Amino acid sequence: MIANAEDQAARPDLQILVYPAIDTTKPDWWPWRTDQGFPPPEDSPHLFAGNSSPPAFLAVSTEDGLCTAEENTEPYAARLRAVGVSVQHFVKPMGKHGHGLNGGWPEACAAWLGARGWGAVAAGEAKEP
Repeated sequence: MIANAEDQAARPDLQILVYPAIDTTKPDWWPWRTDQGFPPPEDSPHLFAGNSSPPAFLAVSTEDGLCTAEENTEPYAARLRAVGVSVQHFVKPMGKHGHGLNGGWPEACAAWLGARGWGAVAAGEAKEP
């Protein structure tokens, strides 16, 4: 979902993106085709990042050859930071695309959420790993 200035009610409070495809023109070897339901390049989320974008937690594996940090999360994180949006960018070897809950990102995300007043960490119920 992309919220815009005309639709602030649809704006999420936070964004959590795990091995995301941010730029619909990447990777170069994968043809995103709108006739197959993929969004057109002009709808790539990084193009809509602005100072009203919600804080972001981005997780990507250095072993993911489909949605690489270099082509997706790094440019998006840089764009968000450039407009003053808080970003936690979790990048480490966690397996190939579709690594699921491997690699420690869920714990880092829980801590990130807790620091923002969400969940058990905020309520003081979480235990240290």
